[in-house]
Amino acid sequence: MQGGRFRNRQEFVGMKSEWSYSHGFGQSQYHVVLVPYKRSKMFGRADIRMQLADIFVAIAERYKFKLKAWEIVKDHVHLFISIRPPSVFPM
Repeated sequence: MQGGRFRNRQEFVGMKSEWSYSHGFGQSQYHVVLVPYKRSKMFGRADIRMQLADIFVAIAERYKFKLKAWEIVKDHVHLFISIRPPSVFPM
């Protein structure tokens, strides 16, 4: 058996890796908290929360990242997102 945990690529892919790119696999997941100035309670209304959720979905589609979960509270927003890792790192 060669070095490393996985014997072949199919075994690793079976682990449901998020992204596959030129020479590897990877996941980049972030927990983002958005807080308005002075924690004003601007997200208290249901219509504003619905509109904000639609905006987040549109941005995710446009920039090709996945919204895993989100929660919009009266005074802040939690986003859990997954983005594709860069395939080439600048030197």
